[in-house]
Amino acid sequence: MSEKMKQLRQYMKDNRGSEKTIQNSLLAENTQYEKNNYFTLLAVILQQVDNIPSGQLAMYKRLVAGASVEHSVEEYLQKHWILRLRIMRILLKIIKIHS
Repeated sequence: MSEKMKQLRQYMKDNRGSEKTIQNSLLAENTQYEKNNYFTLLAVILQQVDNIPSGQLAMYKRLVAGASVEHSVEEYLQKHWILRLRIMRILLKIIKIHS
């Protein structure tokens, strides 16, 4: 492998962008309420698998950081469980009504 290629690979490895935020101009125009719902739903989608892949979690963190929202990534991931419990309660009520 050429020296330039090695340098390029090292640069890419060192500068993956994990600390850089992702700005979304369309999302920036929304209210905090809308942004919170958006990131909560993204958290629900992310947690459909047992372990969130590290690349997806890093991208999610960069999106949250760039959106200037009032909650942290951890809070959005916790909201996922609260939302899931609410959905389960609603489903149980529906089942009781129809049984």
